[in-house]
Amino acid sequence: PGQSVSGTLTWQNNLTVPVSDAQITVKFSGNGLDPAQVHTQNGFYRSSDATILFSKDTTQQPAQLLPGDTGSGSFSFTPRSAAALAGVPNPTITLTVSIAGNRLSQAGVPQTISSTVTKTVKVGTSVEFGSRLLRNAGPFTNTGPVPPRPDTETTYTVELSAVNSVNPIAGAQAAMTLPSYVRFTGTVSPTGSVTYDDRTRTVTWRLNDLAEGATVKASFQVALLPSVSQVGGSPILVNEQAFTGTDRFTKEEISV
Repeated sequence: PGQSVSGTLTWQNNLTVPVSDAQITVKFSGNGLDPAQVHTQNGFYRSSDATILFSKDTTQQPAQLLPGDTGSGSFSFTPRSAAALAGVPNPTITLTVSIAGNRLSQAGVPQTISSTVTKTVKVGTSVEFGSRLLRNAGPFTNTGPVPPRPDTETTYTVELSAVNSVNPIAGAQAAMTLPSYVRFTGTVSPTGSVTYDDRTRTVTWRLNDLAEGATVKASFQVALLPSVSQVGGSPILVNEQAFTGTDRFTKEEISV
C-alpha cells in the first residue's frame, strides 16, 4: 500500500505491412487504485476514466509503424494507502492494455486491427513491527538497581507489537536472540505466546494467523547481569528482531 510501481509498455508491428494511426491505451481499474497517483513520461493520462493514451498526439512513435517497428512507453502508479484500504478485501489493480491501428488489406481496403493484454497487480499487506524496553510500566514488576550495577541483576520488560494492514497473514512470528549476559526469566504475557530456546538463546513470538487490520502485543521479561567491563556503556538487551509471515492473498513472504 502506498508504494509506487513503475511500468514499461513495449509494442511491435509483426505484420508485413505498415500500421498507421496506431493508438495504445492503458486503462486502470480495481479497488486498490488511487486514480490521482497515475503518471506517464511520454503519454497522456486521462483522469476522467483512468486511462493513459499513447498516440500520434502524445508521441510520434505509434503514428506510423513499419513492419518490425517497435516502440515503448513508461508510466507509474501508486496503490491506495493502508488507511484507505482498511476493510477492502483482496485489493487489486487491473491494467488493460489495448493497441489499435489501420492497415491496408490485400484488396487495398483499410482494415482496423487490435490487440489487448490484461495484467493484474495484487496489493500486498504491510506490517508495522516494533519493540520497546519498559522498566516501570507493562504487565510485570521489575526489580534491581537503576542504573544497573556490576554483578547485580536488573530486570526489564520487553514489549513487542505488530500492526497488520490490508491482508491476513499466515504463520506470523517474530524471533530474536539474547546476549550472553541477559537471562530470559520465563515471565511472559499473554501466557504461552512467547517461548525461549536455551540452546540457541532465541526468543520466539508466535502470532500464527494475523487478521487484516489487527494490532497485537506481547511482553516478556529479561534480566541483565552487567559486568565491570560494561560500566559507562549501554549494553544491548535484545539483539535484532525479525518478523516473518506469509500474505494469504498474494502468497508472498513478509519480512520486517
